[in-house]
Parts: sequence; C-alpha cells; structure tokens
Amino acid sequence: MKSLCNNPLQQATKALSVVRPVQRWLLVGGTLLILIACTSPAQAPSAELAAAERAIGTAERAQVTRYTSIELDTARQELIAARAALTAENMPQAERLAV
Repeated sequence: MKSLCNNPLQQATKALSVVRPVQRWLLVGGTLLILIACTSPAQAPSAELAAAERAIGTAERAQVTRYTSIELDTARQELIAARAALTAENMPQAERLAV
C-alpha cells in the first residue's frame, strides 16, 4: 500500500504550505488593524466642553460662589486648560480636563 506522503520532508513542506498563507494573512490583518487604530483622528470633546461650560454658567447664575468659590475657580481653570489643549490638538488631555 502506497502512502500519499511517505517522505517526512514532503509532509513538512505540505504542512508549511498551508500554515504560511494563514500566517501571512494574520500578519497583514494585524498590521492593518494597528495602522487603522493609529491613524484614526481623535475626536474633539465638544460635548464635554459644552457640558462643562453649562455647569459653570449654571453655578455662576445660582450665585454659589460664596459657598464654593475654590471649586468654581478650579473648574474655570480646567475649562481654560481644556480649551488650550483643544487648540493644541491634544484631544485626550482636552477630554480629561473637560470631564
């Protein structure tokens, strides 16, 4: 009875011929995912900035400054820093400061 692949070298070559294309596709797919993730532009945290501005405005209109002036000043400073980070296109820092 004759085997289809009686030579161990032929068996190894046949196994690698199946594995190599799979590895190639995994490498290409992984590389594409990394490139897509790295090149996607960060979104400006406009909703967070607007919410921070509204909260500060509401607090100012409610005249809570006599009770929480330190916290309100800190919020104002962080909003200014968030706007500066947005201008510098540092979106992660702008979002962190706006929240």
